[in-house]
Amino acid sequence: MARNEIIAGVAPDEMFALLLDPYAYPKWVVGTRQIREVDTNWPRPGARFHHSVGVGPLSTRDWTRILASRPPFDLDLEVCFRPLGVARVSLRLSDAGGRRCRIVLDEEPTAGPAEGLRGRAWDAVVHARNALSLWRLRRLAESRQGEPGRPGSFEHTSSSNS
Repeated sequence: MARNEIIAGVAPDEMFALLLDPYAYPKWVVGTRQIREVDTNWPRPGARFHHSVGVGPLSTRDWTRILASRPPFDLDLEVCFRPLGVARVSLRLSDAGGRRCRIVLDEEPTAGPAEGLRGRAWDAVVHARNALSLWRLRRLAESRQGEPGRPGSFEHTSSSNS
């Protein structure tokens, strides 16, 4: 399992609200290009947002689903990233004092070819990608501090229950 950790200069509840904003994911998750649609029951457990993922000219259409949400500290997601598989991503927030929060991100493949690639090499690649993603998340959260309706405000532009 790949584990990353970072401290951000925002309170846990503000960071959690940002994590629940599906339209923010392309701004911080490395490889996510755009959000195509969001289920109408977002952010309830079982709800998904549908995204395009890719590098360079290669792109796939996939989804991320909420497995469990315990605001403002725990968010468990199931992420489909074809053709490599499916992973469970757990985000744990804790108060780091002084309007700061610690974010711990664990990612583990659960299905598909990625599950068979588990080990040091796979974890090193995922760890590097997630380190950059958390750095981008921290910058995004800190840049949004004090903006009306931010972080965590999002509007549904389309919906799906598939």
